[in-house]
Amino acid sequence: IHPNTTIANGDDASVHQIPKDSELVISTDTAVSGVHWPIDTPLDIATHRAVCAALSDLAAMGAKASWVWIAIMAKNTQDLEIMSKGIVQACTDHAVELAGGDTTSSPTNAITVTVAGLIPQGKSMTRHAAKSGDNIWILGDLGLSATGLKHWQAGSHDSPYISSFQSISPLLKQGVALRELGISCCMDISDGLVQDSGHIAR
Repeated sequence: IHPNTTIANGDDASVHQIPKDSELVISTDTAVSGVHWPIDTPLDIATHRAVCAALSDLAAMGAKASWVWIAIMAKNTQDLEIMSKGIVQACTDHAVELAGGDTTSSPTNAITVTVAGLIPQGKSMTRHAAKSGDNIWILGDLGLSATGLKHWQAGSHDSPYISSFQSISPLLKQGVALRELGISCCMDISDGLVQDSGHIAR
């Protein structure tokens, strides 16, 4: 349990303290089978990926990831159990508390992930902090995930790029480090460099 959790998962809602001079950073993402992951993707991999993708938004703000809430929509009990394994593993991998959520029966497997983290007051890295003349720096490798997805969809499941699509590594430590260095503008570029750099430019 996170040290700032006062009422944990199991009640009608979770309750959390916000330390003095800190702010709460929150983001929500939804992923749907057949839309955000190929329907033949193993469900534990799909949900692990979904949690990590959501955590990447916290990294981009420079927040220390703290909590995750999950809403699972599952076609059956077996799928629910497999999806849950990926969620728990992602929370374990990145030392965040699974603070609550919901499960429901659905004709399509899907997951909604809400993540929250803490950041010193007024220190969030934001898109609108960009200024004309700023340099753009990129952290990580580009294009490998998209290539892995194309190979998976083409049936090349033994491609060396498959792992790049199936496994997302949220750069949480790097986000905090950039914020501590005084970087004021940052953005998760999971939608693609060209599209997201356009957001920064605007």
